[in-house]
Amino acid sequence: MTPLEVASGWITGSEGPAVSESPDGVEGEHPLSALEKILRQALQRPPCVISFSGGRDSSALLAVAGHQAAREGLPRPIAVTNVYEGVPEADETAWQEMVIRHLGVRDWERIQVGDRMDLLGSLAKESIRRHGLLWPVTAHTKSLVLEKARGGTLITGEGGDELFGPHRITPIAALAARRVRPRRTAVRESLLALAPPPTRALVIRRRVRASHRRPWLRPLAQERFLDDIKRDAMAEPLWWDESVRALLFRRSFLIGKDTFDRIAEFHGARYLYPYLAPSFVSSFAEWGGKLGIPSRTAAMEALFGRILPMQLIRRKTKAEFVGAVFGPHCRDFVRSWRGDGIDAEMVDPEALRETWDGHRPHAGSLLLLQSAWHHSIDTTQSCVKKGACQEGKPLTG
Repeated sequence: MTPLEVASGWITGSEGPAVSESPDGVEGEHPLSALEKILRQALQRPPCVISFSGGRDSSALLAVAGHQAAREGLPRPIAVTNVYEGVPEADETAWQEMVIRHLGVRDWERIQVGDRMDLLGSLAKESIRRHGLLWPVTAHTKSLVLEKARGGTLITGEGGDELFGPHRITPIAALAARRVRPRRTAVRESLLALAPPPTRALVIRRRVRASHRRPWLRPLAQERFLDDIKRDAMAEPLWWDESVRALLFRRSFLIGKDTFDRIAEFHGARYLYPYLAPSFVSSFAEWGGKLGIPSRTAAMEALFGRILPMQLIRRKTKAEFVGAVFGPHCRDFVRSWRGDGIDAEMVDPEALRETWDGHRPHAGSLLLLQSAWHHSIDTTQSCVKKGACQEGKPLTG
């Protein structure tokens, strides 16, 4: 990660072009068939654990894996869910129980995580000491689930939002499919997708400035960050299949994959994200073609409508987890924080403190929180080695 990415909490850029051809053996393959092949490998190497939140992406994986295991006589997958007590916005119990009943899942383990998911709790601190600063900032939250997958595979729905969600040409596809009324907004978004680069750049710049501001960034760093976001948006291919394939080359995916692979290896397990497997991405892109699928719901219904409750597939809500990970350990650290451990040329420490003191801190500021704590540990260790710490005056951390 670059210093600006740490300061903004956002990974930008790509490391290659979109794939132009399907991997060997998947050309013309239906994406559901490709998904089954990926999951079969995990089912054949038990335990096959699915990180199950009750959202559409993890529910679909649980459904496909469960049906496949029953059909082929393989060990059934185990659904494992982290339970965040006292955090209403992260509570998906009703959705989870609906899916479990609908699928007839036999093995469902729920882990009461308490404050262990705190970004500066015991699990997070242990992870930072062992691996250094990691992205995504919530990587440590997979540790408890990975313990259940030791010797086997942990399957997660990472990448589902990006894959099934809107792409540049989606407004046009929605109009073509007559799934939306030809209102002014729909027409405007369709015209923007087709607009010449200078026009797109002006509109995207204005939108990025409104939606991606980081109040703690100093002006120059803020402008660089907004430029990076705009550059990513401008680089998105027009055609849906090319946009889907380009996901595999995003630095956010590549860095996240490396992070989860390292953590999984430490726990003696394999980490698998089927939605971002090259074979599934390629078959999904080919299946959708140039115009693609008009909406996320339409894609989910076409692929999983026969095995998931329609109420779930058409769900509009989504859980939020900032309150679950910014807990008492984080707030204790913020109260004693002296403003060190950050790049002061990019970050205004007082503005950052104000962000952290809010009821629900901005998710983009949380990587800086761990960075500041990590610095405090390095400073303490250096101080101890030099014999410079004064008794009764401990450093932050």
